[in-house]
Amino acid sequence: MKKILGIMVFLFIVGNINAFVLKKPVLAIGSNEELESKAYYKLYEIFKIKDVLLHNNEIYILENNDCCVYRFDMKGNFKGKFAGMGAGPKELYWPQRMEFVGDDLWVMDTRNARIQIYKSDGTHKKTLTYAELVMPSEIAIVDNSIFISSGKLYPRKRNLFIMNKQGEIKKRVNISYKLISKYMSLWHGAHIIALNNKQILLGYKYLPIVGLVDKNGKTTRFADMSDFYFKYREKETKFNRPPLGFSTTAFSKGPNNTVLIVTCDKVKRMCNTIMQFNSDLSKQLGEVKADFHVWGIRYFPKYKMIALISEGVYFYEVK
Repeated sequence: MKKILGIMVFLFIVGNINAFVLKKPVLAIGSNEELESKAYYKLYEIFKIKDVLLHNNEIYILENNDCCVYRFDMKGNFKGKFAGMGAGPKELYWPQRMEFVGDDLWVMDTRNARIQIYKSDGTHKKTLTYAELVMPSEIAIVDNSIFISSGKLYPRKRNLFIMNKQGEIKKRVNISYKLISKYMSLWHGAHIIALNNKQILLGYKYLPIVGLVDKNGKTTRFADMSDFYFKYREKETKFNRPPLGFSTTAFSKGPNNTVLIVTCDKVKRMCNTIMQFNSDLSKQLGEVKADFHVWGIRYFPKYKMIALISEGVYFYEVK
């Protein structure tokens, strides 16, 4: 297995915003035995990682292979796990994303067509089910509104549900913007995450398009990222998708009210360039490169840390 060595230094800075810099990891949790000798690396058998959160000085890792949520302390020591694969009252099947709503952990139980709610210690608290919530996959929180992305194959449709903290649906927004792309419809799904300016960043699988949605579900801006995306793709091959997609693969809010988007290198078959933009996506501020494939990214301002999801979870300090 190829060794994961770290992150290259920042390439350039534009404007007055201090761009982020990632050096070597301060902590990594994963299953790569070749890295076990590294002081920062904690060896643990987790493989198909979907999401990671920091909460009350604990690390929560959502794993898609055995459908469990793993808990670690901030030094990477294992504290337990909960859920498990199945359709039972406490179980998960193909979970995609999670978020803390207060001290309650909401997990998108995608293939079971429901949302599972656990206490922070892993105790099961509640299950939310709705006839129209067919495949809940994404969650983001702005103020008291909880955004849930859900889709279905037939008809190919994707909705953004806006709920309150009690799990009541207050609004539905259709986000199947088929006219954006002349190549394919966007039922594949929308990845969503809350930004620092009380907006939702929304991105699509396999397409170089991201959008901003306000807390009422209204689209405020779409940004065509083709100018950046096509640097890493053969223009003449319309349907030759990059590995694991483009913006939906990984993006996050970043330091100083910026946005981080991971793009792909067509030649190396890796999504490993982390591009930094200002909050309205109108200007690129810089970029860093990882020497490994980035499947997901999370920024935790309270802890001043960024987590990159690959074959493990790699934590970096940021100022």
